[in-house]
Amino acid sequence: MSLRQYLIKQKTKSGELDNALDSLLPDPNVEKDAETAKTVTVANSSVKDVLQSPNRKRKRGEYSNYSSEQRAKIARYACEHGNTSAAKHFSKLLDKTINESTVRSMKKQYIDELNKTPEKKIVELSRSPKGRPKLLGKYDEEVVDYVKKLRATGAIVNKQILIACATGILEHKCRSMLQENGGHIALHRSWAESFLRRIGFVKRKGTKAARKVPANFDELRVEFLASVSKIISENNIPEELVMNFDQTNISIIHVRNNHQLVDYTSIDV
Repeated sequence: MSLRQYLIKQKTKSGELDNALDSLLPDPNVEKDAETAKTVTVANSSVKDVLQSPNRKRKRGEYSNYSSEQRAKIARYACEHGNTSAAKHFSKLLDKTINESTVRSMKKQYIDELNKTPEKKIVELSRSPKGRPKLLGKYDEEVVDYVKKLRATGAIVNKQILIACATGILEHKCRSMLQENGGHIALHRSWAESFLRRIGFVKRKGTKAARKVPANFDELRVEFLASVSKIISENNIPEELVMNFDQTNISIIHVRNNHQLVDYTSIDV
């Protein structure tokens, strides 16, 4: 609870409130020199003004959305007639207030698009992309594509493997981007987790999905059953204790002297 909230809730007269404030603020009389005492007095006066004033929070304006076509029309009109005229014209046309600053940003984006393709008529003006730019920049899609191919082959995908993939691709494409080569990119586990989440990969254990059947499957099956029968016979295991677990085993990968018991897989949406 803030000091302001504590004091404003007190139903006291003006004099009583002043006394309450004085008891909570630094006492200028205990200061050793006159200059410090004066500074404390001035600061106390400013604090009192804030605490005694009504709590006025600025109300946020209504958020407006504009279609790509509307944004292009507003920006084109602003280029021809000015920002203020465009704001007034479309405020009346759309029956809602459009700030000049909003028009200004649309106009800037419109001009940037014109400079890129001057021969093209711009009829749509999409909103600028939000969020932080991707760490890998233009190489992000290549890493995404490789990781998905890796997963499609049945290989394990986890954070350490992803970091290795991205490092290898950057070493090949632009090794100077990596921090160890003097660049700005440091691939940490937190980045890898965020990357996998963004592309729709989640942690999983082994599933019941069918695996590829090896060419010598019949031979392996006979050997397996013979091995099981031998163990049952040698150890006198009762038939009721012979059980089958019809589940895919958990994938295990050795990582830094630890066993990673989960890997990542994509989700079909």
